[in-house]
Amino acid sequence: MRKKLWYGLMAWLLTAGLALAAGPQAADAAGNGFKDTFSGGAGGWKAASGSWSAAGDEYVQSATANGTYWTSIAGKRWGDATYELDLKLLDNGGSSLSWAGLQFKKMGQDDGPFDSGMLLYVRANGTIELYKVNKVLMSAATGLSFGTYRHLKVVNNAHNIKVYVNNETTPRIDYTDSTFASGYAGLAASTSSWAFDNVSVSGPDLPYTINVGSPNLLYADAQMPITMDASFATLRESASAMHFYHAEFLQHLKGPLDAPFQTYVSAGGSNLIDKNGFGAGYSAYKIWIMNMYEIAPGELLGFTHNEAWSTPQPTGLPTNFSLGIVYSTDGGATWEYCGEIVRPKNTGVNIGGVPYIVRNGEFYVYFNDGIYGEGDGMGYPRHVAVAKANVQDVVNAARNLQTTTWTKYVNGSWTGNAVTSVGSAVLDNTYLYEDVHSDAAYSTALGKYLMTVQTHQSSRLNLYSSSDGVVWSMEAALDVAAPGSVMQPYSTFVDYEGGTNDGREVDGAFSILYPRKTWGNYEHDDLYRRSITISADQADRYSASGGYGQTQGANGWSYEQWDGSAYSNMTWDAANGRWKGAQTYVIVGGGWQHPDANDSVRTWTAPKAGSVNVSGVARKADNALGGDGVQVKIMKNNTQIWPASGWQAIGASDTNGFAHNLTVSVAQNDKIRFVVNKGGTISTDATWWDPTIQYDLYEASSGFSQTQGANQWYYKQWDGSAYSDMTWDAANGRWKGAQTYVLVGSVLQHPDANDSVRAWLAPKAGKIRISGTAKKEPGSGAGDGVNLKIMKNGTQIWPSVGSAATLAYNNFTGLSHDVAVSVSAGDYIYFIVNKRSNLTSDGTLWNPTIQYTGL
Repeated sequence: MRKKLWYGLMAWLLTAGLALAAGPQAADAAGNGFKDTFSGGAGGWKAASGSWSAAGDEYVQSATANGTYWTSIAGKRWGDATYELDLKLLDNGGSSLSWAGLQFKKMGQDDGPFDSGMLLYVRANGTIELYKVNKVLMSAATGLSFGTYRHLKVVNNAHNIKVYVNNETTPRIDYTDSTFASGYAGLAASTSSWAFDNVSVSGPDLPYTINVGSPNLLYADAQMPITMDASFATLRESASAMHFYHAEFLQHLKGPLDAPFQTYVSAGGSNLIDKNGFGAGYSAYKIWIMNMYEIAPGELLGFTHNEAWSTPQPTGLPTNFSLGIVYSTDGGATWEYCGEIVRPKNTGVNIGGVPYIVRNGEFYVYFNDGIYGEGDGMGYPRHVAVAKANVQDVVNAARNLQTTTWTKYVNGSWTGNAVTSVGSAVLDNTYLYEDVHSDAAYSTALGKYLMTVQTHQSSRLNLYSSSDGVVWSMEAALDVAAPGSVMQPYSTFVDYEGGTNDGREVDGAFSILYPRKTWGNYEHDDLYRRSITISADQADRYSASGGYGQTQGANGWSYEQWDGSAYSNMTWDAANGRWKGAQTYVIVGGGWQHPDANDSVRTWTAPKAGSVNVSGVARKADNALGGDGVQVKIMKNNTQIWPASGWQAIGASDTNGFAHNLTVSVAQNDKIRFVVNKGGTISTDATWWDPTIQYDLYEASSGFSQTQGANQWYYKQWDGSAYSDMTWDAANGRWKGAQTYVLVGSVLQHPDANDSVRAWLAPKAGKIRISGTAKKEPGSGAGDGVNLKIMKNGTQIWPSVGSAATLAYNNFTGLSHDVAVSVSAGDYIYFIVNKRSNLTSDGTLWNPTIQYTGL
């Protein structure tokens, strides 16, 4: 009965000379659902390796050469979810140990089974195994042949994973693992050919999204004023100035986000820390201040990494590592050492440190712990552990230049002696040599704690989160290089506008600084910055497939038909899990539509007034090739907003389709309708169209208009003393200033004697992220380049150093910016292009995006 009804329908249609290709269907339940029967091809998938194709209502991986092959559900991430699929072995590639199965919670959409995430697979011999990156976690023999379709179900609830076979009620695998917080899902196979069908995922929308920016090289090694040997302790002075303190000698640097080492304040010196007699029994006792906690203005605690060498002299690696406390009453100019607080069980293990958080009035400090025999003889860590102490007790003791009692978390309770016991692991050694020469903070946007973790030989820098400070799960891969090529230790959270001055809290827009150290040369440092933006309010983002459900109006979406004179509601077709109109083939599925005599209409109703971005691609389904194509358009209430007029025709075999990216102002209860019309006939008219609607996202090109102020965008010029409005040039479809060549187009800017200025007016107060890339226009590789800058009212916010950023005459790759700044209603953001010495070939493409982070 798997598809008998559908096959019967298809047979009738072919007999009638038609070929209706229904696309993948979303799961019935509302929320972040997905369901694919592959009746309409595999348009919702992105293959990364192997030979994947949809045919005969199946998704087949046909390569049998030695290798691993995988494909992913495109553009979707899940946390807690239930995954189901049918699979069948076609050719075992000559090995009973070949396998196929499900990937879930992988960090990158294109990640393979050995990169990240979990893998549940079936071997050709019928054994099922739960696997993670580099090890089998649990296996079970099923005694079943997979030469015929079998059903697998994986239920991932919090950290528990249950695996069921053939609709059994008792799980074959029941395992708990907290390594990955959320991620992408997909299918995989090894050295064998398999068929897949009825793949579904059901689960709630993720309550947040962590967006990791591209790596921004701040300083190449030759430009670095220091050789990094520790994370930075930071103290914020203002939104444009952060103090950075580094390593044993407390080197002091200061600068803005784009140039944090702009000023070398002081080379420091070991004399700045009074050891008060500690370490006198060692040949050498060295102290690194790794993080600070601001008790009150000018009064600070410092968490330290300590290294001690036994007599007679310090050679090679230290014999004792520990964490300690220092105290300052002069804003960090000088310090008093109060003593040690934590040691690893094996004191020769490099303890790292010192990421810390504050939770329920207690400090939690994280470090590398280990036992004899667990290390590899080089002082590398074996696992990450945690110790805690009461904040006020620590402060009171420090004021007397003493320490208080700390306890390690051991076997589920806070009972471990902080000096003599071995702490339990708080995160899994998934990539080996997990290390916390790193940083931690509480994110007010996420409502969780964040920590960076480096992985030495596997050359990764990962971002973890935790709700309780004890169980940590991976949220994102920050930097991934070829194993053994570089190290990325000493990462530091920096938030120039939100959070706290001492860095123990960040908000939803911050950065992480870290060096890439060449594996063979520890002295080599290239300093990078990654911007992190957390979108914690997903109520303002509406995905057609993610919000699909069997109730009209649920998640903002409704399902209608248009008969040429009026819209009317469709009816839920429970048997097929989709919406159906007055005729047989007028349908709306999760990410697809099909017209009949009536048009197929997906409708979104605005829950509030505001500006929304409407984006997506409408195209023919992969195996719905033929017929005479379809026609599509987007309506706002009774006004067409895309295309400008008429219909957008999609050819009979056009699987690329047409993209839209619109900025639209809406009032509460306004309706945005996505309409598919059959054209001449309904033959093979299945159309992939999975639009997304997002509040408070402003893109220059999509908001471009012939009206000043439309969609919050203005078009201006700067004459050296004042801004003034440009005039609309209808003949050329762009704005023009006082001179011939001072212009603003949808993405183009060109200066003349006056600067070319695109301006955005903030409609409300909040924190915004301004991202984009400015590059020379193709064919304009002459002249002397242009100068660029971004202003907030009268204050320059990019670049943070110098009067402008110079875009060379032949720079067609461009200069990128990613700036977080707070605005009040009525503030202007100006994007300015200046001609430099002459205006020859000064065409510049610049399509910035502004998004409220809602934080």
